[in-house]
Amino acid sequence: ARFQKKDRDTGRFYTYDEIRDLIRYAKERQIMIIPEIDVPGHSEYFKTTFGFDMASKQGMEVLESCFNEFFNEIPVEDCPLIHIGSDEVHINNPEEFMAKMESIVRNDGRKPLIWSPGLKGGENTILQLWGESGLRAVEKDSTLQNNPYVDSYMGYLNMFNPLIFVQRQIQHTPCNVAMGNDRALGGILCCWPDIRVAQKEKIFTQNPVWPGVLAFAERYWKGGIVSEEEYINLAPSKQTDAYDKLSEFETHMMDHRNRFFANDPFLWFANLSMNWMLSNPVSIKDQGKIKDIRGRLNKGEVPSELTWSEQTGASVDLKTYAQKLGIKSPDSLTVFAYTYIFSPKEQTLPCWIGFETKARSNRVSTGIPQQGEWDPNGGDIFINGMQVTPPDWENPGGFRYLKHTWHDPANEIPLEDEELFWTRKPSEIKLKKGWNLVVLDAPITYKDVMWQFSFLPLSYKNGKLAEANDLIYSPSQKK
Repeated sequence: ARFQKKDRDTGRFYTYDEIRDLIRYAKERQIMIIPEIDVPGHSEYFKTTFGFDMASKQGMEVLESCFNEFFNEIPVEDCPLIHIGSDEVHINNPEEFMAKMESIVRNDGRKPLIWSPGLKGGENTILQLWGESGLRAVEKDSTLQNNPYVDSYMGYLNMFNPLIFVQRQIQHTPCNVAMGNDRALGGILCCWPDIRVAQKEKIFTQNPVWPGVLAFAERYWKGGIVSEEEYINLAPSKQTDAYDKLSEFETHMMDHRNRFFANDPFLWFANLSMNWMLSNPVSIKDQGKIKDIRGRLNKGEVPSELTWSEQTGASVDLKTYAQKLGIKSPDSLTVFAYTYIFSPKEQTLPCWIGFETKARSNRVSTGIPQQGEWDPNGGDIFINGMQVTPPDWENPGGFRYLKHTWHDPANEIPLEDEELFWTRKPSEIKLKKGWNLVVLDAPITYKDVMWQFSFLPLSYKNGKLAEANDLIYSPSQKK
């Protein structure tokens, strides 16, 4: 235990009896467990413990003993596939090391999996693609044309906000082929909450595990080609096949949520009916101009000097939106958005509202806003000309990290509920009877953050959050 990272479940491990029990539980439900013994990366503890690297002669001998011990305890029929990692590391003898590790696995009658991108394995080793560069490699690299592969480049549960993640899955083409074959084996959906999670149940409240699993399963069972995948972080346009499919899926998703997940964290609500008008990105250097545009929009005037585009969905990934407009690396910009909400009565509703959304893998973000603000970058939201009241922040100005924190002490600080719009208490919005004007602007002041906004009015049914089905969204005020 003294070699483990301090405060990361120090002294905790799984016994072989616990591993066997997990495998038994999974097999009863027709689920295969694929253990990963990750070599030679992600293993700083190894050199600290033994005094030599994994890729050294002594290191490979230790690893062979480790693999053989596992194989003696867990028979091949229980775990015919073994993942051996190989990613995010550089060593001096990659060919020798990978050949040795793969031979250990194959000599026990098992098949090895490795990550791609990563150290290259041998012919017929299964590749788990974790980035689009991995996809390009299996499609174009002549040395990988016999390697089967599984798709994980559709995205990780810890990377996206729940609303964007679901629409991303439904618009993804699994393995970039219409149906599976001897090479395209399917997909593996990953969740890597690298920020320390002190209370393990919060993995399910901070990450859209159940809605993500359902959307993932839908696409990988159905298959088929989806067009325009380059922009799948954006909800599809109306009157398109992708829109119709996502709309149909929302109906199925609500049914499954209500029937099977009533007592589980289910971080998703139907939202494709949301409809916005978005401006072209505007420089934030001229704050006088920003204030003028915001004021005119709140009066119901649409500035004609801006170009406007229609966009569906309650969460809009503005970085993808800007890239779609030809801005490859957006920074120091803002996008204005407006819509109208028709309410059949005067009412106060709970509402998910968020701007920049951090991943759960590292803490890079502009942090928590100051009191009275919605967004450290200067974003704001108004209904009928009045600012929606921001939350009463417990850590105003806190948790601001403008660089990645994977190996920094900041990653050992668990996320607070107020840091994510779906884990903090929903805001309240007041709607009058009839049409209500919603105006917001969302700046980006640091290029490495997740530039987006989210706005989703909800309701309470039997004490739980649910869709607000009596509302109509239309920028043109058409029912």
